[in-house]
Amino acid sequence: MARQTMHYLFLLGLAWVIALCAFPAALAQETPEPAVPSDSIEKPAVPRPPAWRYLNEQVSILGNVHIDEDQYVQGQVVCIGGDASIDGHVDDQVVVIGGSLHLSGTVEGQVVALLSQVTLDEGAVIEGEFITIGGPVSDAGAFLHGDQRVNVPLPYPIIGKGRPFAAISSLIAWFKSGQLLIMFLFLLLIAAVAPRQVVTISEEAPASFPLALLIGFLVEVLLVVVNIILVLSVIGIPLVFLLVIGEKIVKMVGRAGLFHYYGDRVGRGFNRQMSLLGAICLGFLPFALLTILPLFFGVFGLILGIMTHLLLVVAVDWPAIGLFFLTRGGNRRRSLPAATPAAPIADPAAPQSEQT
Repeated sequence: MARQTMHYLFLLGLAWVIALCAFPAALAQETPEPAVPSDSIEKPAVPRPPAWRYLNEQVSILGNVHIDEDQYVQGQVVCIGGDASIDGHVDDQVVVIGGSLHLSGTVEGQVVALLSQVTLDEGAVIEGEFITIGGPVSDAGAFLHGDQRVNVPLPYPIIGKGRPFAAISSLIAWFKSGQLLIMFLFLLLIAAVAPRQVVTISEEAPASFPLALLIGFLVEVLLVVVNIILVLSVIGIPLVFLLVIGEKIVKMVGRAGLFHYYGDRVGRGFNRQMSLLGAICLGFLPFALLTILPLFFGVFGLILGIMTHLLLVVAVDWPAIGLFFLTRGGNRRRSLPAATPAAPIADPAAPQSEQT
């Protein structure tokens, strides 16, 4: 049964790898909608209101910028981590980073959008270059002088469009997804190669969790100090890579034991006896969700993701390292349960006492 379950989980992990590798290629092969050449679009006459309302350059960080139809910006418009809406006139460049741009007015300079969603309405005018990097573009027929357009798309879709830093969050989310996939495959490998060590670490977790947390913290601090010394010595740089690899292996084996412990406790809460792989997968699931889900909510998600990462380091990574060392790599428990004294066995040859 365990072998069959292992086979199914391996196929699931393999399908995940194929999906992540094939999706960018499929996305790249999508036939984009034919863009209307700017040469075939007649430059619209910009209606001039009776009186412009003149503004100085507009710079906004983690905020929104809106230029009304009767407003004339004498300078550039810069929006970082927010939404920019330009219905009026800008006589310099427009730069949007980690947000969104909606343009229906006129920009005499260039328009640069980095990791941002761009919407160009019909009748919008861009006199300079139009440069977008890592963001979707919706063009309903804007006029681009000389058709100077540079577009570098992302290989993956952006999650949470319109939110500040949605593209940055998406990049981190896809990167974390790859990390979780690799971790999941390593957990399958550890469960297949060292099941006894995983169970030993899992059994030791409730008895030695505080001590394991402290040991894991001290090991991480010591590792940082040693790595700095080795880097400064230059000749010790190769040892840094070996220490990092060793730390990853130790942490992964300890994680397998902790995930088994957490998953087994959840299964017992529902009166279910979990298998080795089932308990590991059940314990790994909330870890994966807490790692990925916060990144779908823009700037707030980034902050929440950092806090969640620190929480997982304390609740999983440090104890995993400590439990690995306390159990000597999962080979021997540090604290064994007290043995119940066996009841004395009566000697059949002994004479029975007379009944009174």
